[in-house]
Amino acid sequence: MHPNLLEQLRTFRLIAETGSFSRAARELGRAVSAVSYTIATLEEQLGLTLFDRGQRRPVLTSEGRTLLQDAEIILRRTALLDSRVRAMRDGENTDFSLVVETSFPDGLLASGLARFSALHPYVSIAVTRTSAKSVEARVAGGEAALGIVLMDAGLQNNRIDGTQIAADSIAPVASPSHPLARLNRPARTEDLDSHRQVHLHDGPLDRRDFDYRVHGTDLWLVDNLGEQAAFVKSGIGWAFMPRGAVHSALAAGEMVVIDWEDMRVPPLRRYAAIWRREHAPGEIGMSLVHRLAEAAGNP
Repeated sequence: MHPNLLEQLRTFRLIAETGSFSRAARELGRAVSAVSYTIATLEEQLGLTLFDRGQRRPVLTSEGRTLLQDAEIILRRTALLDSRVRAMRDGENTDFSLVVETSFPDGLLASGLARFSALHPYVSIAVTRTSAKSVEARVAGGEAALGIVLMDAGLQNNRIDGTQIAADSIAPVASPSHPLARLNRPARTEDLDSHRQVHLHDGPLDRRDFDYRVHGTDLWLVDNLGEQAAFVKSGIGWAFMPRGAVHSALAAGEMVVIDWEDMRVPPLRRYAAIWRREHAPGEIGMSLVHRLAEAAGNP
């Protein structure tokens, strides 16, 4: 491999982008003859002709078009390597473990991570879904750098710090064919108690703990939003679900909001990004927190 291969590939790509040896030379701050020599040397090493110089402007040959794709990959990976090295030199973590409570909407998470990836493409993230207690335990124990947790009961661990990143109202929903959706009057609490509820909960439910979201004596438990939504759509039961998670299903008529006279003002679910107090996120970690907040409409 030629010691100046990266420089040769950058020059090759720039000529292909600008369509001109002279323009590439101006952008590189070099003489046209030096740019021509760089490409001639690369072609000699490869044993291939990359540009057809018989026309007014250099045109990529078929071999040149094919190798340009490989050059793009090499240069992109090199740029990622450079960015990762700079971040590590600055003491930043470039491999994040993120634990997320099961009730946090998939769309919100994906949108926030997409924004983050566009800004920090060299950072790797491992995402795990689990219960609220497990999120706090893993972050407090140092197994994960960041967590996203429901703040229903606040942050109970004194080793944990965090900030709110999202809030969403919850609503009682059912399929359009469900009896609760077909009442000719607003539903009452006893109406909900008379029908099966599909409740989002990770692990066994301790019925001794009061939870205003658990109403039915006939209760099915699921551990993820996707399955909860599927059960509601199929008519298995009604459920409390975040409006952000069911927006598209409501718009498509796959679900309806139950008109419940005892809950005219919908309660909020608030989510926080959390971390260990002694290991607060650096610049990159806080960028991840901010991108998740932006995706939730909380910049």
